[in-house]
Amino acid sequence: MAPTVGMYSRNGVRATPAEIHQESTDRYSTSLVLGSAAVIFLIDLILPRGIAIGVLYIIPILISLHPTQPKFTLAVGGICTGLTVIGYVLSPSGATSWLSIGNRGLSIAAIWVTVFLSQQQAEATRRIQALQALLPICASCKKIRDDQGAWSQVEQYLEAHTKTVFTHSLCPHCVRKWYPELHPELSERYPEIFDQV
Repeated sequence: MAPTVGMYSRNGVRATPAEIHQESTDRYSTSLVLGSAAVIFLIDLILPRGIAIGVLYIIPILISLHPTQPKFTLAVGGICTGLTVIGYVLSPSGATSWLSIGNRGLSIAAIWVTVFLSQQQAEATRRIQALQALLPICASCKKIRDDQGAWSQVEQYLEAHTKTVFTHSLCPHCVRKWYPELHPELSERYPEIFDQV
């Protein structure tokens, strides 16, 4: 089977350029998340326990944000929490235990607040995208409701929200329907238009 225009074969599976780009972006993002988490973990192992290095795990969480993959951010939050606890166990002692545990607790709280807020933001983004796809239109007069609740003609709305400029004319069917007295004159003058109807 010949490949379709705009499609590429990747391991025997057809994919669009956008899908291939998204996959490479996801791979890059995952590598960046894992690399930054590993660097933070290594720094945590070197520094004594009293330093709140675990707060830096917010960086891989922020890198992992993607509105279509909220579970990935949850997984990164779990990994960062685990690395924070392991870092406490393996780091050299340096401060009192209550200070070390308090700093780790604050780090874990910061990680999960960031995850929670990112989930809320991703959900809001999904809702906004869904609402932008909906266009409230009157079933009777065909006016469109804008963001402020005002109703306007389709032409006015589209001219205000797009680069569309309308030029008004009548199709041959409407000329016959609404202006029958003009029809004989127009059909003689423009037979190629009226022969199509």
